[in-house]
Amino acid sequence: MHIQEYFIHLVNGDHIRIGEDCNLPMDQSVVGKFLAADREDTLIIGDEIMGFFYVPKCNILFIASGEIVTR
Repeated sequence: MHIQEYFIHLVNGDHIRIGEDCNLPMDQSVVGKFLAADREDTLIIGDEIMGFFYVPKCNILFIASGEIVTR
């Protein structure tokens, strides 16, 4: 299994580190959800193991990709 790592940088200077399966369709990925959301929408980011973050799109400055990890 290959995991794509992302860093979600927030306007207050914090960042959230998450990982997701590389084989997810674009509309189900973090980047796809971000691009499809309106400015006032809240994104639900995470999974059942690590928990969920509820982040308003207007609080996200940018999303940076990290490494691809093989597990």
